[in-house]
Amino acid sequence: MLIDAANLFSSKEPVSKEAFGSAIQDMSSEEKDSLLWVLLQQRNSDMEKLQAMRQDKFGASSEKAQTLFDHLFNETETVEEIEEQTV
Repeated sequence: MLIDAANLFSSKEPVSKEAFGSAIQDMSSEEKDSLLWVLLQQRNSDMEKLQAMRQDKFGASSEKAQTLFDHLFNETETVEEIEEQTV
């Protein structure tokens, strides 16, 4: 019975209320609790993945850290500084 419900949730197709009801109708309370726990863990995992993807896409980027070193490689500033020092 728990295997039937697990197969139902591993399906890539949308699950109807009727299919869900028939998958769990013969389950014991302990099996339903186990299924609920697995579903909650999966939800938490999905939320963590979503948060990580949002952080990667919209979070602070490493490009900001690179701007700290831009002055070291900016040839225009270097040439201007040299010209100022020699004048």
